[in-house]
Amino acid sequence: MTWEASTVALADGALTATLMNPDVETAQCTWTIDVNCEDPAFFEIATPAENGISVFGTSFCTYTLRITTDDGSTDYNVEAGSHGIGTLDVNVPYNALIEVGQLGLAFATDSFSTGGPPTVVVPTAGSFGLSAMLLLLGLAGWRILRSTNTV
Repeated sequence: MTWEASTVALADGALTATLMNPDVETAQCTWTIDVNCEDPAFFEIATPAENGISVFGTSFCTYTLRITTDDGSTDYNVEAGSHGIGTLDVNVPYNALIEVGQLGLAFATDSFSTGGPPTVVVPTAGSFGLSAMLLLLGLAGWRILRSTNTV
């Protein structure tokens, strides 16, 4: 069986075909249609634990943004507005890979990795600091011994 259909698409979308056999069993296929959309790139990404990821692409095109953490992946669709920028109000997690691509995200055209949560740095003396402290402790001990031996 062969069939054909045509239309003028003005925005991204999906085409779904459903086939039914004489026994009323059905099968379905879906294709994502990309209408002259440039590959997207990140425009702005909030710091981890804050909200906001903006992508830049073709005006009125819809792009897929994927956030992957240790818990798995979540896909979001974001539409570029009249100036080609689309913003998704989503929390930026720590230790995540954020990717953006054409609608359906067959492959990423831009990606960004977030770092881990801030760490507390405890200053240590190191070998130079330890040597200086021992020298000062030795001088203080020598001074105390000198002051008690003078009678």
